[in-house]
Amino acid sequence: SICRYLDDCPQAWQPVTIKQLLNHTSGIVNFTRLPEASGSFLLLPHTHKEIVDVFRNLPLESAPGEKYNYNNSGYYLLGLIVEKTSGEKYADYLRKNLFAPLGMNDTDSDDGETIVKNRASAYYLGKDSIFRNTYYTNMEILFSIGGAYSTVNDLLLWQQSLRSDKILSSASRAEMFTPGKGNYGYGWWIDRLGSCPRRMYHDGGITNFSTSLQVLTGERL
Repeated sequence: SICRYLDDCPQAWQPVTIKQLLNHTSGIVNFTRLPEASGSFLLLPHTHKEIVDVFRNLPLESAPGEKYNYNNSGYYLLGLIVEKTSGEKYADYLRKNLFAPLGMNDTDSDDGETIVKNRASAYYLGKDSIFRNTYYTNMEILFSIGGAYSTVNDLLLWQQSLRSDKILSSASRAEMFTPGKGNYGYGWWIDRLGSCPRRMYHDGGITNFSTSLQVLTGERL
């Protein structure tokens, strides 16, 4: 149960497991779709408690394990579980256990203050066909949902690590890439693409940035 690791865990979450957070079948409400988590909420700093309080006492949308429903609340809670079990800040844990060992020197959590060399700026094309800077978002709010920056080269290092036991054991990787409800494993969708029998991928986006990491296993691409 996730309540083994979370403070002020509501009774409704007692049957929810870590695996259900990982594969989006927890039934917990996705807080990033709530009106309370939009507008000025995205501009200001918030504590973990303030974030979780937005959805903590809302009723489950489905019974745990029953349905797949993509859920950022689940991955936020996973970050809190990492901090609880490791005794470290989530960003520090990623840096020490993932990014540094893999040589991902251009990847880190986004604290909104550190100057990052060659950092890209988001923009959008307005209705008047003029490009403008995107609106501000406090990236620290995203936490373990996806509050990080990286590069194409670093993401290649990350993907290559998943072919070896350097970060995860073969058993963990097999479980990660086993499709469950919604063809979703742990952090990856799994399907077919054209003649390739197996594709693992994930898309992402925030404030006019867009990403997609796709692995075609048959092609080693």
